[in-house]
Amino acid sequence: GGDVVSALATGGASLLLPGVQEGIIDPLTGKAAADAADRAAALSATATDRATAENARQFDIGQANLAPWLDAGKGALTAQQSLMGLNGTTDTLAELQNDPGYQFRLNQGQKSLDAGLAARGGMGSGKSLTAGIDYNQGFASQEYSNRLNQLAGLSGTGQTTGTQMANNGMNFANNQGSLWTNNANMQGAAGIAGANARQSGLF
Repeated sequence: GGDVVSALATGGASLLLPGVQEGIIDPLTGKAAADAADRAAALSATATDRATAENARQFDIGQANLAPWLDAGKGALTAQQSLMGLNGTTDTLAELQNDPGYQFRLNQGQKSLDAGLAARGGMGSGKSLTAGIDYNQGFASQEYSNRLNQLAGLSGTGQTTGTQMANNGMNFANNQGSLWTNNANMQGAAGIAGANARQSGLF
């Protein structure tokens, strides 16, 4: 029986059943060989079921672990589109301008600019107004570009994660296909071996 199980487990096309090749199988030997083939087929089916369950479990764990990065990337892409005015809203731009960090940096820069102008006696002049406008425009442009780059990086991470999750799905499908194909081959070989053993025993 061990040789039969071993031969089936390796998916071999030819099965070495005791006495078959020598043509000396009697009814009892034929039944024993057929029963061994049946047991090997059952073992193959059980092993395939267990492997399938474990593959599915590991796949689910991996996808769940990657999901937060995918979700973050989707959110960043939506914000990126909003910031660029591509989805019919500018809410993200308003949020950027009202962000406490944005306002703090803007005010600190404005204070530095005012202090410099005051030290040179330029406060209240046309030159100070022009300098203030230039500063605010330059600051806004820089902050806008920085936020776009941040969102682009995060949405890119989401895209990479999505690709990885898709590849995981393909690998899972390929592994399952191999398991089921191997099991089908083993089942077929066991069925043929069992039938041959029973027939040889009868004759």
